[in-house]
Amino acid sequence: MDPHRQPPQPAPRDTVAAKADQGGVIAMNQPPANQNNNPSDGHNEFFDPVAIEEYRSRSREFLTRGLAFLTEGDLYQASEKGWGAAAWMAKAVATAQGWEYSRHDQFSVVLNNASLTLGDDRLRGLRGIANDLHGNYYKREFLLNADIIGRDLNSVAELLDILEPLTGPAV
Repeated sequence: MDPHRQPPQPAPRDTVAAKADQGGVIAMNQPPANQNNNPSDGHNEFFDPVAIEEYRSRSREFLTRGLAFLTEGDLYQASEKGWGAAAWMAKAVATAQGWEYSRHDQFSVVLNNASLTLGDDRLRGLRGIANDLHGNYYKREFLLNADIIGRDLNSVAELLDILEPLTGPAV
């Protein structure tokens, strides 16, 4: 190693330092809202319409499957598919907008950013409902309620409808 060579310095927090995680989600260190990440401007070089469409369509598929599991009485699978629907639509939004989403805990960050971007406070409550569905996995079966899970799945459908416009080029 050359003693005169400086080690690379980390990028400042306000510059784009992107990497793809194993799931193909782009992780970016940049402010999310009010950032011009329009792919036509070259700011979001990771805009991937194929991945976005896969996340978006898989999200809808998970919701449909969750409703089917609810009808069958499998409350664990209904809950997990509802959570999956919300998480995959959040992946579509994050990829389209150039926002970081490479870890589970960033779901809330993406939903908060979407709420600020859209000016829609409903996303804050809907975020909590999606997280509650995921939390059902850890509950004993007698604590699960089919009526509540059904309402929660309907809330996830609302969440998907609100988020879907953000799956296009960055706003």
